[in-house]
Parts: sequence; C-alpha cells; structure tokens
Amino acid sequence: MNLPTVYHHPLPRQTLLPHLLPLLPYSLPIVRRIQFHFQSPHAVVLSTLSPTDEAPNHTLAQQEQGEKVLPRFAAAYTDRSRTPETETWVFSTIELPTSSTTPESLIFTKFQLLALFNHISTLTLPPPPHTPSDPSILLVGSIHARILALLKGVSVEDVVADGSGEKVISGDKALDHTHGSASPDNPGSGGVIRGHTVPYTKFIVPPYGAAQVQAFQRDSDFSHPNTGLTWGTVRPEDFQLVISRTDIPRRERTLELLPSLAIRKVSDELTSSEESENNSDSDDDDDDEEKTQLSEPIAWAFLGPDASLCSLHVEPAYRGRGFAKKLACQAFGFLLHDRHLLMNLPYDGMTRQQAWNHSDVSHDNAGSIGVAKAAGGRPGWECFWGWVDLNAVKREVEEREDM
Repeated sequence: MNLPTVYHHPLPRQTLLPHLLPLLPYSLPIVRRIQFHFQSPHAVVLSTLSPTDEAPNHTLAQQEQGEKVLPRFAAAYTDRSRTPETETWVFSTIELPTSSTTPESLIFTKFQLLALFNHISTLTLPPPPHTPSDPSILLVGSIHARILALLKGVSVEDVVADGSGEKVISGDKALDHTHGSASPDNPGSGGVIRGHTVPYTKFIVPPYGAAQVQAFQRDSDFSHPNTGLTWGTVRPEDFQLVISRTDIPRRERTLELLPSLAIRKVSDELTSSEESENNSDSDDDDDDEEKTQLSEPIAWAFLGPDASLCSLHVEPAYRGRGFAKKLACQAFGFLLHDRHLLMNLPYDGMTRQQAWNHSDVSHDNAGSIGVAKAAGGRPGWECFWGWVDLNAVKREVEEREDM
C-alpha cells in the first residue's frame, strides 16, 4: 500500500484551521500551536489534506449524531529548532470519540501518521546551535493515547496502563533511554516509538462565560492594601528562578515568547512609601513609579505555545492559600479577553466561542488535578510525550511499500 500524499501548508491559518476549528476541543493542541503569535522560520505545517481542499460545511455535532461523515486526515506542526523542548504536535481524526476503530480504519490512520513522520525526516534541519543532538529522534508532545497505541502496535488499554514511562522527557535525553524501544538493538518492541512518558490526563476547560470571568476576577483581587501582593508578568530576570523550579526543559528564549502571569510580593519599601503617600495631601505619580519595587515572584504560570497551562508553581511558603487556582483562572482568562490588564491576546484569530483551554496533568499530581477542576476543567483524554524514531519510520515505510 502506498503512503498518502503529504502537503505543505505555508498559510495554515487560511488552509488548515477551517478543517480543524470545527473539531474543537479535540484538535485544541495543534489549533493553538498554529495560532500562536510567534512562528519560527523553521516551523512547517503538514497535512494529508491539500491546501486546496474545501472544509466541510457541517459541524462536529452533526458528525457525532451520524448525520454527516467527516473526511479522515492527519496533520502535524513541526519545528526542529525547538529542541530539547517539544518539536512536534500531531493530530488525527482517529482522536474523535466517534471515529471508526475498525482494523481498516486503524491501518489507514497509521499510514497517514507514518507518511507525516517520514516527510518530517526529509526536511532540512535548522543550523547550529538549533540542530537536534540526534536528528533521527523527534520529540512529539500531547500525543493522544489512540495515536501512541497505533505507533507502538499495542492496544489503548495497554499503553495507558504501562507504568514504565518517565514523567518528563526531553530531546537531549533520547539517546539515554530505550523504553518501548524502536532501536536496532530491540527491533519491533515499540513500533516506531523510542520511549514515552507516563500518561497525562488532558483536562478540557470550556470557554468562560462573562459571569464566570467576573467571579474569578473578584476572587483574584489584590487591591486591598493589607495583602501586600500584586499581579504582574514573569520578567526576564525571573527566568532562571522559573527554570530552577521545574524538571521540564525550558529555555529562556521560549519563556520570553510565552504569555505569563506572576503574583509578586510588594517590598516593604514600597508599602511604607505608599502609606506615607496616602497620608500626604500631594500626589506625584512620577515619584510613585520611581519608588515601585517588587520582590521576586512568589507564584507564576505560563501558557505554552499550544496554550496549555504550564510551569504553574507556587513557592512553598505561600502554598495552601489558593494562589494556584487564581493563576490558572486568570491565565485562562487571556483567551477570552484581549483587553486583559496584562497583555494582548497571544493566539491569533480566535473567537470567544473557540476559547477552549486545556491542561495536562499526571495521574499522581493531586494538587494540579484539583486546580484544573477548580478552573472549570473536566477530564478529556489521556496523552503522552514521546520520542518517534525516524529511522524506524523509514524502515517500516520501506517494508510496507515492498509488500
């Protein structure tokens, strides 16, 4: 069987998003990645759909009710200059709850995925220092359990129950691990997957209503002078602190691009100056600005390139006071209000009706599960981060073409 044709989408917001947006929230990670305000010159968007294919004029609800049939396709966003961070996001219509899982459908979907990965292996690599340490290994993020099972050649139940994965993987660590290996020393045991994480639950947060946003904003009000806290963003001088508090690989150049929120403690010097200012008959805004001094952040959160809540952290001395929930709700508010007090909308072309949010939470992280639920999230599906062995992809493609 020949592999499906893979097409480049140089203008994916015009040619591919019309196919993906009706499939929200299931297409959420790749939709947000395409909408992210910064696009590297090394980024490529691929699909088994042609840029000239017309998007269907019916809804996902009609498809779920059996009234219409959506075309089966796969798509990928890849940027190999992001190594050791996530390089690729992939989507397939097999992720839709009503998609057929007959043997024929699964084989067809796997061929589409293999075609995408095989094409990625032929792309020109970015120059140093952005070249992957091992170009044959591709770090793919937010992989739906159905896709990972197909690529490994096992059942969805087996891939979710497999507890041998790691919690965090990165592009730099791919050479040191062979869990689920597709390496030549362990052929066939993991399909084209060199290794993957433990499962994460994808929590889906529906678009906030106006009343809900107002309630969250009231709950997050630090205007009372006795709080000694204020909202802000994560500044470049804070990046090393942020990186030191997570096991997930983060680069400063990435953090600089991401929308962020921080809760900062107002310094004693600022508090006393405000008090004396309040007791004075004069009001000098310029002096206030010069005197404003804020300490390091005591809590922070980012929205990733795919708009997932990430790097949510509260310093130990400030835990148990609801700051994680406040951060999550305020961060998700970015996607609803481009007039937010801290920054403009970082994901282009999104409407209020499309303002879905998401967060990936490991099964043993009770605190983050609680935060996701408090922010309005509900469990959607299981996802993984995994290393795709592009050499194994080529071998499997060659074997199938010879059949």
